[in-house]
Amino acid sequence: MLLLCRHCLMASIFITVFFGGLAMASTDTTTAPDSAMDVIKEFTGGEIDLGPRAISTKQKHTILFVMGSTLLLLVLTTAVLGISMAVYGKQVFVWHMISAGLTVTLALAHGIAAVVWFFPF
Repeated sequence: MLLLCRHCLMASIFITVFFGGLAMASTDTTTAPDSAMDVIKEFTGGEIDLGPRAISTKQKHTILFVMGSTLLLLVLTTAVLGISMAVYGKQVFVWHMISAGLTVTLALAHGIAAVVWFFPF
């Protein structure tokens, strides 16, 4: 059993080093004359006036803070439900999965909102 574990460990190290070396060798160190940021700046050059629908930066930070706080509570709830299932044998699998689904959904929404609002252009 121990010999099998050593072979698996050596194989995983070999695969990691081999594919990591391929990834490092395939990176291109030369830069193109038009970088990606220059191309993006062409599309975002002008300011967009949203009128009364515009949200201030302080409101954006407040919204992301509330989303982040709720996300933290959902992560802790999911962890507590998982621990209570695994350690204490409670039958809370459905609630655990609902909490996990809400956590993933809110995490995606939080990440998308942050990127859309604060990506540096």
